[in-house]
Amino acid sequence: MLRMKRIDSAANPRIKNFQKVLSGKNKDYWIIEGKRLIKEAVDSGVEIEEVFITKEGWSKEYGRRPNAEIISIPNSLMSALSTVESPPGILAVAKRKRIVEPDLDHGFAAFIWSVRDPGNLGAIVRSAEATGCKFIACTPDCVDAYLPKVVRASMGSIFRVPVVTIANPQDYLKSLRRKGISLYGFVPDEGINLFDAKIQDPAMVLIGGETSRFPDEIEWDYKIKIPMKGHVDSLNTGIAASVAFYHFMIGITTNTQRAQS
Repeated sequence: MLRMKRIDSAANPRIKNFQKVLSGKNKDYWIIEGKRLIKEAVDSGVEIEEVFITKEGWSKEYGRRPNAEIISIPNSLMSALSTVESPPGILAVAKRKRIVEPDLDHGFAAFIWSVRDPGNLGAIVRSAEATGCKFIACTPDCVDAYLPKVVRASMGSIFRVPVVTIANPQDYLKSLRRKGISLYGFVPDEGINLFDAKIQDPAMVLIGGETSRFPDEIEWDYKIKIPMKGHVDSLNTGIAASVAFYHFMIGITTNTQRAQS
């Protein structure tokens, strides 16, 4: 029989700590909501420390992680803690993994500049996994990649795609160019057509927010634009990133196949 701790009060220190994590005041941990995402996190090796559940929220599927503490809470408290309109009945507190700046010696990675919408960043992370993007680097003013809304929008890809915040973006980009990594900046105008661009390997793809602009000081190898018809002059950031990632995946795969033939 499953044994668990019971908490009924919002004043409990465990609940207070949960709220700090949820608000971003405690960045050593992050919150994962729902059976499917929690199970996927466990399968992906995410370190789960606590699980808060209602009576209806428990599932034997979660028995995969017996060293995580299971805490039973009433439905009213679950509703107060959850970030979704229909609380899932199960919430997990997971430990954030410390990610160092990954190397890029082959393939492509993405640099996300001033993207503040959680849904957009989550969609970008999901597309990154689908296209083999090595990792995602972010400017410090991007939305926190570990917010629950980003986790949900990524559909679990955040558990497997490294996301790192770069403290000094322009210095970092300069260091990439010194290593022979080509910088592709996606801009609404002035750039060459994405489908006419020569894809170099390795490459860093820079995607900005819909209302933000890249600093003039950045030294590009290529400025790229996505061709559009009608009266549309820009795409949603998440969609633009997906288009870019798939093109780079195909371009780099083709280059590799040619080199091997």
